Amino acid sequence: MPVVSAVPAATGPEPAPSRPVLPALAGLRFYAAMHIVLLHTFRAGWLPDEVARLARWGGSTVSLFFILSGFILTWVYAAPDGGLRMPTGAFLRRRLLRLYPTAMLCHLLTVPLVWYAYGPVERWLRAAVTAAGVQAYWPPFADSFNTPGWSLSFLALGYLALPPVLRWTAGWSPRRLVLALAALWAAMLVPAAAYAIVRPADPLWMLALFTFPPARLPEFLFGVMLARLLMARAWPPPPAWTAPVAAAVLAATLVLTPEALFAMNHNGLWAPLHGVLLWALAAGRPGWMHRVLGGPASVRLGRASFAIYMVHVPLYAWALRLAGDVASWTLLPSAAFYLGYLAAVVALGVALDRALDRLIGRPLLAVPAAAVALPQPVAG
Repeated sequence: MPVVSAVPAATGPEPAPSRPVLPALAGLRFYAAMHIVLLHTFRAGWLPDEVARLARWGGSTVSLFFILSGFILTWVYAAPDGGLRMPTGAFLRRRLLRLYPTAMLCHLLTVPLVWYAYGPVERWLRAAVTAAGVQAYWPPFADSFNTPGWSLSFLALGYLALPPVLRWTAGWSPRRLVLALAALWAAMLVPAAAYAIVRPADPLWMLALFTFPPARLPEFLFGVMLARLLMARAWPPPPAWTAPVAAAVLAATLVLTPEALFAMNHNGLWAPLHGVLLWALAAGRPGWMHRVLGGPASVRLGRASFAIYMVHVPLYAWALRLAGDVASWTLLPSAAFYLGYLAAVVALGVALDRALDRLIGRPLLAVPAAAVALPQPVAG
């Protein structure tokens, strides 16, 4: 298993045994976030359809992001006795301070663009549920203000579920964990399959399928069980080529998956492949992909992945206000626009992550730098 450094013991009454840091997974967060950015923003009429699908079918990477969140949080925070390495309240406070300021600031960036598009009462209702982080529980409001902000509702549900799930699954055998993974995969696919069969005309049904937190929770829990399985060390480390092959197969699914499976593709169809990729990067023998994803630059960008994910839609909306209909542009101006936009998203996301962590996160946590014990999972 690749080890860069040991995770120091968690703060609390009892020090917990260290667990290897998994830098390749930190870097993977950044590349997953950038694929989601392309899914939401890349519109270019000059691209062949087969190439454009690499971005348009990136909904499966949203699923990877959610699985990765459950995996990393379990790896970082699960204690040997089955609970958390810190009190539940402290864990939830860490997660809230890590994500909430970023999400709310990015919502505010969109207010001048959309405030008057809502009715006089509706705009205040949307603002209230968005500030509370519960907008995704009412599908008509899920896309309020900054549309990726719905994921805060989902992540909060995952955070609340994690402590009891860790206690419940303590001591589970590898066989039982594999069965749980299979059951969670089925739970992902059943709602999406029902949608694909019925094909309701109202687009709110698709919005609910994609954003309703309980419908997406199995993806987070899939990551939790996968991390539990890795901790059990049930199998020998996979060879170094496993991760690149899994990534290549996942790339092929973006082009080859039939249109009829669009909803399932978005909601966990390829979760087993995502599991293989995470297993190979976390427990596999080191190879070139470990070196690229685990390099200092990738890890630093991975830390900013949630800020990048949150800021990309507001920045794109403001850019379109200035640039107009970029989807109709020809190759050179379109390519120049998107290269500049992607560079701005990364730069602004990193700056936002660093500034909010320094100004809000660390002071409110009130933990001396020398006592910070756990690596900070970004979007998890």
